[in-house]
Amino acid sequence: MPQLFQKRAGAWTMAAVVATVLVPAAASAQQLQKTVERRFPTEWCPLDTPFMGTFQSNTGIIRLTFTTTNGNDNGFFSFFEQKLDDVMIVQSSEFSAHSASHPFCYSGNIVPVYTGDTGQGAPVVPLFDTFAPSGSECPWDVNNGASVNSTDGWLELGTSGLGEASVSTSVVVSGLTPNVDYVIHGNWFATSFLDDPGCVPGSICLEVRVDDLSSGCSLPTKQSTWGAVKSLYR
Repeated sequence: MPQLFQKRAGAWTMAAVVATVLVPAAASAQQLQKTVERRFPTEWCPLDTPFMGTFQSNTGIIRLTFTTTNGNDNGFFSFFEQKLDDVMIVQSSEFSAHSASHPFCYSGNIVPVYTGDTGQGAPVVPLFDTFAPSGSECPWDVNNGASVNSTDGWLELGTSGLGEASVSTSVVVSGLTPNVDYVIHGNWFATSFLDDPGCVPGSICLEVRVDDLSSGCSLPTKQSTWGAVKSLYR
């Protein structure tokens, strides 16, 4: 895939076990809900960050949710093969100061890409996930058709076997500065979709939602690579 951001170095491969319990987070208030329509070309393009706009958190802890359609069945099933990569939350002022135009996506509509330091961490960049392996402090929800492909380094939204179904994933992010503007950014892969205006059968629309939370999460009980464990304590 074309890289808009630099990947982290290769991860260690020694297995390790993190034995803590996932604690559900309590919802507080919705802070953003936007539906982004995917435009040509196919394959990798940046998320349209200016269209999604800014959001603020009152608590400094949020849940970021992506919801979309797995494919379209009009007598013949078209699998959209959607993937997300380099998903990040960054302070709006930082994004504006360190971004450049990406002229090759969305039928000539210029969209920006972030060119700053993705490794700053909270509160400036409280989330930057290359999925190789996942660098998120809390696990992504993979119970609704999504999966983390740590080998190739992306988040897969659906599989061909799901048919025409809704697919979603979410992650809890902490470390945001309350009442400061943030934006959502990343790379979005998709194929086999229609370039029609509006959310119609055959087109792709990605709902992006941010909810404030009153509490975060602990790490899940899982087996992971040492690189994934190490990233949680850097």
